[in-house]
Amino acid sequence: MFAARRQSLLDKVEWRPEHHGGRYFIETTDEPGRLRHGHLMDEEIRDWVLANSCSAESPPPKTKSGGFRLLLCDLPRLQDEISQVRTPHMSRDSFLITEEAFLLPGATLQALFDLEGVYSRFTECDTATGKVKYLRILIQGRRKLGVAHCTLSLCHNSDTGWTYGLLCGEGVIEPVEIMNSRPLMPGLLNLLNPCLPLKSDPLLIPTMLLKIYTERIQLFLRKQIFQLDELEDAIGVTRPGRVTKSRSLKNWPNDIDIKKMTVGLHSTACELYYLNRTCLWTHDCLEFLHTLAAECSDYINRHPARFLEIRQGIEFETTRMKWIAGTLDTSKERVEAQLSVLYSATSQRENAIALNYSRMAQEQNEISLRDVHMNTRIATSTKQDSIAMTTFTFIAALFLPGTYVASLFSMSMFDWLPSEGNGSGSPRVSADFYIYWCITIPLTLLVMAGWYLWYRRADQAWKKETGYSLNDNTGANRPIEVEVKADR
Repeated sequence: MFAARRQSLLDKVEWRPEHHGGRYFIETTDEPGRLRHGHLMDEEIRDWVLANSCSAESPPPKTKSGGFRLLLCDLPRLQDEISQVRTPHMSRDSFLITEEAFLLPGATLQALFDLEGVYSRFTECDTATGKVKYLRILIQGRRKLGVAHCTLSLCHNSDTGWTYGLLCGEGVIEPVEIMNSRPLMPGLLNLLNPCLPLKSDPLLIPTMLLKIYTERIQLFLRKQIFQLDELEDAIGVTRPGRVTKSRSLKNWPNDIDIKKMTVGLHSTACELYYLNRTCLWTHDCLEFLHTLAAECSDYINRHPARFLEIRQGIEFETTRMKWIAGTLDTSKERVEAQLSVLYSATSQRENAIALNYSRMAQEQNEISLRDVHMNTRIATSTKQDSIAMTTFTFIAALFLPGTYVASLFSMSMFDWLPSEGNGSGSPRVSADFYIYWCITIPLTLLVMAGWYLWYRRADQAWKKETGYSLNDNTGANRPIEVEVKADR
Protein backbone atom coordinates (compact mmCIF):
# COMPACT_ATOMS: atom_id res chain seq x y z
CA MET A 1 0.00 0.00 0.00
CA PHE A 2 2.85 2.38 0.81
CA ALA A 3 5.39 0.97 -1.66
CA ALA A 4 4.92 3.53 -4.44
CA ARG A 5 5.07 6.51 -2.09
CA ARG A 6 8.02 5.00 -0.27
CA GLN A 7 9.99 4.52 -3.48
CA SER A 8 9.43 8.12 -4.59
CA LEU A 9 10.51 9.48 -1.19
CA LEU A 10 13.70 7.43 -1.13
CA ASP A 11 15.02 9.63 -3.93
CA LYS A 12 14.33 12.77 -1.87
CA VAL A 13 16.43 11.68 1.09
CA GLU A 14 19.99 12.99 1.37
CA TRP A 15 21.77 10.39 3.47
CA ARG A 16 24.57 11.69 5.71
CA PRO A 17 26.28 8.72 7.37
CA GLU A 18 29.54 10.66 7.71
CA HIS A 19 28.15 12.79 10.53
CA HIS A 20 29.74 11.76 13.81
CA GLY A 21 27.47 11.13 16.79
CA GLY A 22 24.14 11.10 14.98
CA ARG A 23 23.29 7.47 15.81
CA TYR A 24 22.51 5.84 19.15
CA PHE A 25 21.07 2.56 20.41
CA ILE A 26 19.12 1.49 23.49
CA GLU A 27 18.36 -2.16 24.26
CA THR A 28 17.54 -4.44 27.12
CA THR A 29 19.95 -7.16 28.21
CA ASP A 30 19.84 -10.58 29.83
CA GLU A 31 20.70 -8.97 33.13
CA PRO A 32 17.57 -7.77 34.92
CA GLY A 33 17.29 -4.07 35.56
CA ARG A 34 20.00 -3.09 33.12
CA LEU A 35 19.97 -1.25 29.80
CA ARG A 36 22.71 -1.27 27.22
CA HIS A 37 23.09 1.94 25.23
CA GLY A 38 25.72 3.89 23.35
CA HIS A 39 26.76 5.52 20.10
CA LEU A 40 27.03 3.63 16.82
CA MET A 41 29.02 4.22 13.67
CA ASP A 42 27.04 3.83 10.48
CA GLU A 43 29.00 0.75 9.44
CA GLU A 44 28.13 -0.89 12.78
CA ILE A 45 24.37 -0.57 12.34
CA ARG A 46 23.98 -3.69 10.18
CA ASP A 47 25.69 -6.00 12.67
CA TRP A 48 23.82 -4.46 15.60
CA VAL A 49 20.44 -4.84 13.88
CA LEU A 50 20.98 -8.45 12.79
CA ALA A 51 22.17 -9.50 16.24
CA ASN A 52 18.52 -9.64 17.32
CA SER A 53 15.67 -8.91 14.95
CA CYS A 54 12.75 -10.41 13.08
CA SER A 55 14.98 -11.34 10.17
CA ALA A 56 15.75 -14.94 9.33
CA GLU A 57 19.46 -14.02 9.42
CA SER A 58 19.22 -13.18 13.12
CA PRO A 59 19.76 -15.84 15.79
CA PRO A 60 16.89 -16.57 18.18
CA PRO A 61 16.68 -14.21 21.16
CA LYS A 62 18.48 -15.48 24.21
CA THR A 63 16.00 -13.89 26.58
CA LYS A 64 12.59 -15.56 26.64
CA SER A 65 10.94 -12.83 28.68
CA GLY A 66 11.07 -10.35 25.84
CA GLY A 67 12.57 -6.88 25.64
CA PHE A 68 13.13 -4.04 23.22
CA ARG A 69 15.80 -2.74 20.86
CA LEU A 70 15.64 0.87 19.72
CA LEU A 71 17.82 2.62 17.16
CA LEU A 72 17.94 6.42 17.38
CA CYS A 73 18.95 8.68 14.50
CA ASP A 74 19.23 12.45 14.29
CA LEU A 75 17.74 14.69 11.63
CA PRO A 76 19.41 18.06 11.10
CA ARG A 77 17.39 21.17 11.75
CA LEU A 78 14.91 21.84 8.97
CA GLN A 79 15.62 25.13 7.21
CA ASP A 80 11.93 25.55 6.43
CA GLU A 81 8.81 23.45 6.95
CA ILE A 82 8.00 23.27 3.24
CA SER A 83 11.28 21.56 2.44
CA GLN A 84 10.82 18.23 0.66
CA VAL A 85 14.29 16.94 1.57
CA ARG A 86 15.28 14.98 4.67
CA THR A 87 18.88 14.34 5.69
CA PRO A 88 19.11 11.57 8.33
CA HIS A 89 22.51 10.83 9.82
CA MET A 90 22.66 7.30 8.43
CA SER A 91 23.24 5.64 5.08
CA ARG A 92 20.57 4.33 2.76
CA ASP A 93 21.73 0.74 3.30
CA SER A 94 21.55 1.13 7.08
CA PHE A 95 18.01 2.45 6.88
CA LEU A 96 16.89 -0.31 4.53
CA ILE A 97 18.37 -3.12 6.64
CA THR A 98 16.80 -1.62 9.78
CA GLU A 99 13.43 -1.29 8.09
CA GLU A 100 13.57 -4.83 6.72
CA ALA A 101 15.03 -6.67 9.72
CA PHE A 102 12.85 -4.88 12.26
CA LEU A 103 9.74 -5.31 10.06
CA LEU A 104 8.90 -1.63 10.48
CA PRO A 105 5.64 -0.24 9.01
CA GLY A 106 5.73 0.60 5.31
CA ALA A 107 4.78 4.21 6.08
CA THR A 108 7.91 4.82 8.17
CA LEU A 109 9.74 6.80 5.49
CA GLN A 110 6.61 8.75 4.63
CA ALA A 111 6.21 9.73 8.28
CA LEU A 112 9.65 11.37 8.20
CA PHE A 113 8.24 13.89 5.72
CA ASP A 114 5.10 14.64 7.74
CA LEU A 115 4.98 17.50 10.23
CA GLU A 116 1.33 17.63 11.31
CA GLY A 117 1.31 14.52 13.48
CA VAL A 118 0.38 10.92 12.63
CA TYR A 119 -0.41 7.82 14.68
CA SER A 120 -1.46 4.41 13.38
CA ARG A 121 -1.18 0.71 14.02
CA PHE A 122 -0.77 -2.25 11.65
CA THR A 123 -1.24 -5.92 12.48
CA GLU A 124 -0.10 -9.12 10.77
CA CYS A 125 -1.68 -12.46 11.64
CA ASP A 126 -0.13 -15.91 11.64
CA THR A 127 -1.50 -17.83 8.67
CA ALA A 128 -1.59 -21.07 10.64
CA THR A 129 -3.25 -19.96 13.87
CA GLY A 130 -4.97 -16.76 12.70
CA LYS A 131 -3.66 -14.92 15.74
CA VAL A 132 -1.87 -11.60 15.58
CA LYS A 133 1.84 -12.23 15.32
CA TYR A 134 3.20 -8.75 14.62
CA LEU A 135 1.88 -5.46 15.95
CA ARG A 136 3.35 -2.42 14.23
CA ILE A 137 2.93 1.08 15.64
CA LEU A 138 3.81 4.33 13.88
CA ILE A 139 3.82 7.65 15.72
CA GLN A 140 4.96 10.84 14.02
CA GLY A 141 5.00 13.57 16.64
CA ARG A 142 3.61 16.91 15.53
CA ARG A 143 6.48 19.33 14.98
CA LYS A 144 6.47 22.21 17.43
CA LEU A 145 9.46 24.47 17.98
CA GLY A 146 10.34 24.42 21.65
CA VAL A 147 8.76 20.99 22.16
CA ALA A 148 9.91 18.19 19.85
CA HIS A 149 9.80 16.69 16.38
CA CYS A 150 10.40 12.97 15.96
CA THR A 151 9.04 9.81 14.36
CA LEU A 152 8.75 6.49 16.21
CA SER A 153 8.31 3.32 14.17
CA LEU A 154 8.28 -0.07 15.89
CA CYS A 155 7.24 -3.69 15.50
CA HIS A 156 6.32 -6.08 18.31
CA ASN A 157 6.65 -9.84 17.91
CA SER A 158 3.96 -11.39 20.10
CA ASP A 159 5.65 -14.80 19.93
CA THR A 160 8.97 -13.67 21.39
CA GLY A 161 7.80 -10.59 23.29
CA TRP A 162 10.49 -8.47 21.66
CA THR A 163 9.89 -4.96 20.30
CA TYR A 164 12.13 -3.45 17.61
CA GLY A 165 11.99 0.22 16.75
CA LEU A 166 13.51 3.27 15.06
CA LEU A 167 13.32 6.77 16.53
CA CYS A 168 14.35 9.55 14.16
CA GLY A 169 13.94 13.30 14.45
CA GLU A 170 15.38 16.73 15.28
CA GLY A 171 17.24 16.96 18.57
CA VAL A 172 16.95 13.26 19.36
CA ILE A 173 20.63 12.67 20.17
CA GLU A 174 22.26 16.08 19.85
CA PRO A 175 20.50 19.23 21.12
CA VAL A 176 18.83 21.57 18.66
CA GLU A 177 18.28 24.95 20.30
CA ILE A 178 15.04 25.75 18.47
CA MET A 179 13.55 22.48 19.75
CA ASN A 180 14.79 22.18 23.30
CA SER A 181 17.91 22.89 25.27
CA ARG A 182 18.25 19.15 25.98
CA PRO A 183 18.17 16.26 23.51
CA LEU A 184 15.39 13.71 23.72
CA MET A 185 17.60 10.66 24.28
CA PRO A 186 18.71 11.34 27.93
CA GLY A 187 15.11 11.95 28.99
CA LEU A 188 13.99 8.73 27.32
CA LEU A 189 16.73 6.77 29.08
CA ASN A 190 15.75 8.22 32.46
CA LEU A 191 12.15 7.13 31.90
CA LEU A 192 12.95 3.65 30.59
CA ASN A 193 15.41 2.64 33.31
CA PRO A 194 12.86 2.41 36.15
CA CYS A 195 10.35 0.64 33.87
CA LEU A 196 12.44 -2.35 32.80
CA PRO A 197 9.93 -4.83 34.31
CA LEU A 198 7.61 -3.63 31.51
CA LYS A 199 10.22 -4.17 28.80
CA SER A 200 8.12 -6.71 26.88
CA ASP A 201 5.17 -4.34 26.53
CA PRO A 202 5.14 -2.76 23.04
CA LEU A 203 3.39 0.34 24.40
CA LEU A 204 6.21 1.15 26.82
CA ILE A 205 8.33 3.20 24.41
CA PRO A 206 5.36 5.07 22.81
CA THR A 207 4.03 5.90 26.28
CA MET A 208 7.40 7.22 27.45
CA LEU A 209 7.76 9.26 24.26
CA LEU A 210 4.38 10.89 24.77
CA LYS A 211 5.25 11.47 28.41
CA ILE A 212 8.24 13.49 27.20
CA TYR A 213 5.93 15.39 24.85
CA THR A 214 3.58 16.12 27.76
CA GLU A 215 6.38 17.37 30.01
CA ARG A 216 7.84 19.59 27.30
CA ILE A 217 4.43 20.98 26.41
CA GLN A 218 3.85 21.80 30.07
CA LEU A 219 7.28 23.45 30.35
CA PHE A 220 6.73 25.45 27.17
CA LEU A 221 3.30 26.53 28.44
CA ARG A 222 4.81 27.70 31.73
CA LYS A 223 7.24 29.89 29.81
CA GLN A 224 4.37 31.44 27.87
CA ILE A 225 2.38 31.99 31.08
CA PHE A 226 5.42 33.68 32.64
CA GLN A 227 5.72 35.99 29.62
CA LEU A 228 1.99 36.65 29.81
CA ASP A 229 2.33 37.58 33.51
CA GLU A 230 5.05 40.09 32.60
CA LEU A 231 2.89 41.57 29.85
CA GLU A 232 -0.07 41.88 32.22
CA ASP A 233 2.14 43.63 34.78
CA ALA A 234 3.42 46.00 32.09
CA ILE A 235 -0.11 46.87 31.01
CA GLY A 236 -0.99 47.29 34.69
CA VAL A 237 -4.72 46.59 34.71
CA THR A 238 -4.87 42.95 35.87
CA ARG A 239 -4.34 42.66 39.63
CA PRO A 240 -6.01 39.44 40.91
CA GLY A 241 -3.55 36.75 41.95
CA ARG A 242 -0.61 39.16 42.12
CA VAL A 243 1.64 38.72 45.15
CA THR A 244 3.88 41.66 44.30
CA LYS A 245 2.65 45.22 44.48
CA SER A 246 1.17 46.45 41.23
CA ARG A 247 2.81 49.34 39.46
CA SER A 248 1.55 52.91 39.62
CA LEU A 249 -1.29 53.86 37.27
CA LYS A 250 -0.77 57.61 37.64
CA ASN A 251 0.27 58.09 34.02
CA TRP A 252 -1.78 55.20 32.61
CA PRO A 253 -2.23 54.63 29.66
CA ASN A 254 0.40 57.11 28.47
CA ASP A 255 3.24 55.09 30.04
CA ILE A 256 2.37 51.89 28.13
CA ASP A 257 4.75 50.85 25.37
CA ILE A 258 2.06 50.12 22.79
CA LYS A 259 4.46 48.64 20.23
CA LYS A 260 6.16 46.31 22.71
CA MET A 261 2.87 45.17 24.24
CA THR A 262 1.28 44.58 20.82
CA VAL A 263 4.22 42.49 19.60
CA GLY A 264 4.40 40.58 22.89
CA LEU A 265 0.70 39.75 23.11
CA HIS A 266 0.35 38.70 19.48
CA SER A 267 3.54 36.61 19.66
CA THR A 268 2.25 34.88 22.79
CA ALA A 269 -1.13 34.34 21.15
CA CYS A 270 0.52 32.68 18.13
CA GLU A 271 2.68 30.46 20.35
CA LEU A 272 -0.39 29.38 22.33
CA TYR A 273 -2.31 28.69 19.12
CA TYR A 274 0.40 26.42 17.71
CA LEU A 275 0.90 24.80 21.11
CA ASN A 276 -2.83 24.13 21.26
CA ARG A 277 -2.61 22.07 18.07
CA THR A 278 0.25 20.05 19.58
CA CYS A 279 -1.79 19.54 22.77
CA LEU A 280 -4.73 18.24 20.78
CA TRP A 281 -2.51 15.84 18.86
CA THR A 282 -0.82 14.57 22.03
CA HIS A 283 -4.15 14.05 23.78
CA ASP A 284 -5.60 12.19 20.78
CA CYS A 285 -2.47 10.04 20.50
CA LEU A 286 -2.70 9.11 24.20
CA GLU A 287 -6.31 8.10 23.71
CA PHE A 288 -5.18 6.08 20.68
CA LEU A 289 -2.67 4.22 22.86
CA HIS A 290 -5.29 3.66 25.54
CA THR A 291 -7.70 2.19 22.99
CA LEU A 292 -4.90 0.11 21.48
CA ALA A 293 -3.96 -1.25 24.90
CA ALA A 294 -7.55 -2.33 25.53
CA GLU A 295 -7.93 -3.97 22.12
CA CYS A 296 -4.64 -5.85 22.13
CA SER A 297 -4.48 -6.92 25.75
CA ASP A 298 -4.87 -10.57 24.84
CA TYR A 299 -1.69 -10.87 22.83
CA ILE A 300 0.64 -7.93 23.50
CA ASN A 301 1.31 -8.72 27.15
CA ARG A 302 1.70 -11.93 29.09
CA HIS A 303 1.57 -10.28 32.53
CA PRO A 304 -1.84 -8.76 33.37
CA ALA A 305 -0.52 -6.85 36.39
CA ARG A 306 2.16 -5.12 34.33
CA PHE A 307 -0.29 -4.56 31.52
CA LEU A 308 -2.58 -2.75 33.97
CA GLU A 309 0.32 -0.54 35.02
CA ILE A 310 0.83 0.60 31.43
CA ARG A 311 -2.88 1.33 30.97
CA GLN A 312 -3.00 3.32 34.18
CA GLY A 313 0.07 5.27 33.13
CA ILE A 314 -1.56 6.12 29.80
CA GLU A 315 -4.76 7.18 31.59
CA PHE A 316 -2.75 9.43 33.90
CA GLU A 317 -0.94 11.13 31.02
CA THR A 318 -4.24 11.53 29.15
CA THR A 319 -5.86 13.27 32.11
CA ARG A 320 -2.75 15.36 32.63
CA MET A 321 -2.76 16.49 29.02
CA LYS A 322 -6.48 17.28 29.24
CA TRP A 323 -5.92 19.78 32.03
CA ILE A 324 -2.80 21.18 30.43
CA ALA A 325 -5.01 21.94 27.44
CA GLY A 326 -7.51 23.56 29.82
CA THR A 327 -4.78 25.79 31.24
CA LEU A 328 -3.75 26.65 27.70
CA ASP A 329 -7.33 27.67 26.85
CA THR A 330 -7.40 29.90 29.93
CA SER A 331 -4.11 31.48 28.84
CA LYS A 332 -5.57 32.22 25.42
CA GLU A 333 -8.53 33.92 27.08
CA ARG A 334 -6.11 35.99 29.17
CA VAL A 335 -4.32 37.10 26.02
CA GLU A 336 -7.62 38.12 24.43
CA ALA A 337 -8.57 40.08 27.56
CA GLN A 338 -5.23 41.91 27.55
CA LEU A 339 -5.61 42.67 23.85
CA SER A 340 -8.99 44.25 24.60
CA VAL A 341 -7.42 46.34 27.36
CA LEU A 342 -4.58 47.32 25.02
CA TYR A 343 -7.04 48.39 22.33
CA SER A 344 -8.93 50.44 24.93
CA ALA A 345 -5.70 52.06 26.13
CA THR A 346 -4.71 52.82 22.56
CA SER A 347 -8.10 54.42 21.91
CA GLN A 348 -7.80 56.53 25.06
CA ARG A 349 -4.35 57.72 24.04
CA GLU A 350 -5.57 58.54 20.56
CA ASN A 351 -8.53 60.43 22.01
CA ALA A 352 -6.21 62.37 24.31
CA ILE A 353 -3.94 63.19 21.37
CA ALA A 354 -6.94 64.27 19.31
CA LEU A 355 -8.18 66.45 22.19
CA ASN A 356 -4.77 68.08 22.57
CA TYR A 357 -4.61 68.62 18.85
CA SER A 358 -8.08 70.19 18.90
CA ARG A 359 -7.03 72.45 21.75
CA MET A 360 -3.89 73.47 19.88
CA ALA A 361 -5.93 74.10 16.74
CA GLN A 362 -8.33 76.26 18.75
CA GLU A 363 -5.43 78.25 20.19
CA GLN A 364 -4.00 78.62 16.71
CA ASN A 365 -7.35 79.86 15.46
CA GLU A 366 -7.50 82.41 18.28
CA ILE A 367 -4.00 83.59 17.40
CA SER A 368 -5.00 83.84 13.75
CA LEU A 369 -8.14 85.77 14.72
CA ARG A 370 -6.07 88.22 16.77
CA ASP A 371 -3.74 88.60 13.81
CA VAL A 372 -6.72 89.31 11.59
CA HIS A 373 -8.01 91.92 14.04
CA MET A 374 -4.56 93.47 14.22
CA ASN A 375 -4.31 93.58 10.45
CA THR A 376 -7.77 95.08 10.32
CA ARG A 377 -6.79 97.83 12.74
CA ILE A 378 -3.68 98.48 10.71
CA ALA A 379 -5.80 98.65 7.58
CA THR A 380 -8.25 100.97 9.38
CA SER A 381 -5.44 103.28 10.42
CA THR A 382 -4.10 103.23 6.89
CA LYS A 383 -7.54 103.99 5.54
CA GLN A 384 -7.95 106.89 7.99
CA ASP A 385 -4.60 108.26 6.87
CA SER A 386 -5.83 107.88 3.33
CA ILE A 387 -9.01 109.81 4.20
CA ALA A 388 -6.91 112.60 5.76
CA MET A 389 -4.85 112.82 2.62
CA THR A 390 -8.07 112.79 0.67
CA THR A 391 -9.31 115.75 2.72
CA PHE A 392 -6.22 117.72 1.90
CA THR A 393 -6.67 116.74 -1.71
CA PHE A 394 -10.28 117.92 -1.50
CA ILE A 395 -9.24 121.31 -0.12
CA ALA A 396 -6.59 121.66 -2.80
CA ALA A 397 -9.10 120.67 -5.45
CA LEU A 398 -11.60 123.20 -4.06
CA PHE A 399 -9.26 126.14 -4.53
CA LEU A 400 -7.49 124.83 -7.60
CA PRO A 401 -10.07 126.02 -10.21
CA GLY A 402 -10.28 129.50 -8.68
CA THR A 403 -6.52 129.80 -8.45
CA TYR A 404 -6.19 128.57 -11.98
CA VAL A 405 -8.77 131.05 -13.32
CA ALA A 406 -7.27 133.94 -11.32
CA SER A 407 -3.83 133.16 -12.67
CA LEU A 408 -5.25 132.92 -16.14
CA PHE A 409 -7.08 136.26 -15.91
CA SER A 410 -4.00 138.00 -14.50
CA MET A 411 -2.13 137.50 -17.71
CA SER A 412 -1.47 140.48 -19.98
CA MET A 413 -3.80 139.15 -22.55
CA PHE A 414 -6.68 140.41 -20.34
CA ASP A 415 -7.04 144.17 -19.57
CA TRP A 416 -9.04 144.80 -16.45
CA LEU A 417 -7.81 148.42 -15.75
CA PRO A 418 -9.67 151.68 -16.62
CA SER A 419 -8.84 153.15 -19.99
CA GLU A 420 -8.28 156.81 -18.88
CA GLY A 421 -5.21 157.99 -17.13
CA ASN A 422 -3.18 154.94 -18.17
CA GLY A 423 -4.33 153.13 -15.12
CA SER A 424 -3.50 155.94 -12.77
CA GLY A 425 -7.11 156.42 -11.61
CA SER A 426 -8.60 154.99 -8.46
CA PRO A 427 -9.01 151.16 -8.32
CA ARG A 428 -12.32 149.65 -9.16
CA VAL A 429 -13.92 146.30 -9.71
CA SER A 430 -14.17 145.42 -13.29
CA ALA A 431 -17.61 145.22 -14.69
CA ASP A 432 -16.65 141.82 -16.12
CA PHE A 433 -15.78 140.32 -12.70
CA TYR A 434 -18.82 138.07 -12.93
CA ILE A 435 -17.08 136.20 -15.70
CA TYR A 436 -14.55 134.93 -13.14
CA TRP A 437 -17.28 133.42 -11.03
CA CYS A 438 -19.18 132.07 -13.94
CA ILE A 439 -16.15 130.07 -14.93
CA THR A 440 -14.69 129.24 -11.49
CA ILE A 441 -17.84 127.94 -9.79
CA PRO A 442 -18.94 125.45 -12.51
CA LEU A 443 -15.36 124.30 -12.96
CA THR A 444 -14.98 123.75 -9.21
CA LEU A 445 -18.25 121.82 -9.02
CA LEU A 446 -17.23 119.69 -11.98
CA VAL A 447 -13.85 118.85 -10.40
CA MET A 448 -15.45 118.03 -7.02
CA ALA A 449 -18.14 115.87 -8.62
CA GLY A 450 -15.55 113.88 -10.57
CA TRP A 451 -13.43 113.42 -7.46
CA TYR A 452 -16.42 112.31 -5.40
CA LEU A 453 -17.53 109.74 -7.94
CA TRP A 454 -14.01 108.29 -8.18
CA TYR A 455 -13.63 108.18 -4.37
CA ARG A 456 -17.01 106.51 -3.85
CA ARG A 457 -16.28 103.83 -6.41
CA ALA A 458 -12.82 103.10 -5.00
CA ASP A 459 -14.15 103.01 -1.41
CA GLN A 460 -16.94 100.55 -2.26
CA ALA A 461 -14.50 98.29 -4.09
CA TRP A 462 -12.23 98.22 -1.03
CA LYS A 463 -15.12 97.45 1.32
CA LYS A 464 -16.27 94.59 -0.91
CA GLU A 465 -12.79 93.08 -1.04
CA THR A 466 -12.04 93.29 2.70
CA GLY A 467 -15.54 92.73 4.09
CA TYR A 468 -15.23 95.54 6.63
CA SER A 469 -16.67 99.03 6.97
CA LEU A 470 -13.98 101.59 7.77
CA ASN A 471 -15.94 104.83 7.91
CA ASP A 472 -15.05 105.48 11.56
CA ASN A 473 -13.20 103.99 14.54
CA THR A 474 -16.28 102.45 16.14
CA GLY A 475 -17.10 100.46 13.05
CA ALA A 476 -13.57 99.55 12.13
CA ASN A 477 -13.99 95.87 13.04
CA ARG A 478 -17.68 95.51 12.17
CA PRO A 479 -18.20 93.03 9.32
CA ILE A 480 -20.47 94.10 6.52
CA GLU A 481 -22.78 91.91 4.54
CA VAL A 482 -21.50 91.15 1.11
CA GLU A 483 -23.71 89.63 -1.52
CA VAL A 484 -22.02 86.73 -3.24
CA LYS A 485 -23.39 85.63 -6.54
CA ALA A 486 -23.00 81.96 -7.30
CA ASP A 487 -21.45 81.03 -10.60
CA ARG A 488 -23.93 79.53 -12.96
